[in-house]
Amino acid sequence: MLGYGVKKIALWPGLIALVLGLFLATTAVSVGAAGAAGAADKPAVSLVSVNPGLVPELARARQALWRAWQKAGLALARVVLTSEPARGYGRYQPRADGRFRQGGELVVNLYLEPVGYGFRQLPEGWLEYGYTVDLAIQDPEGLPLFSRPGFLEVRRRARQPVLEDWLGLCFSMKGALPGKYLVVVTVRDAVGKGQAVAKVPIEIIK
Repeated sequence: MLGYGVKKIALWPGLIALVLGLFLATTAVSVGAAGAAGAADKPAVSLVSVNPGLVPELARARQALWRAWQKAGLALARVVLTSEPARGYGRYQPRADGRFRQGGELVVNLYLEPVGYGFRQLPEGWLEYGYTVDLAIQDPEGLPLFSRPGFLEVRRRARQPVLEDWLGLCFSMKGALPGKYLVVVTVRDAVGKGQAVAKVPIEIIK
């Protein structure tokens, strides 16, 4: 079963933002200060073994991926403008282009796949991971029109490292003037190291 976390804020006059974070209903989500740690502080987390009968090649591939994951910092493997809110990992419909017609709600949907994030060991065998998401709107020259650090805080729990995760952002630019804009999304690792920035160009036309 899926649950939704929605955050609504005012950007500038006539512009309302909705950030949609989709998460499992059993996942813990909290809002608060992010405590990102450096690589030296990252706790040792092992990849839980599965059925011993697993094909050896697949077992070796999983372990190789996990070793590479632990060495890497946070990155965004995929950033896609979508025609509607994504429904899950890999479950999204790409938008034909980044042009939006002025009028109506003028809703922008983004799908992101973070990788390389860290995990924190919790009591009773749980692992925690998560992100702090900053949202900004800029003009084509990079001048800020709106900025909100800590716009969204996401915390998730699992019994073993989850290496396929996603974020869905949905916001409205209703009332914005025609022209070109840059949507700047900064995803910061709440447990491990680093941050990743995506700059997505869009255009509002008459």
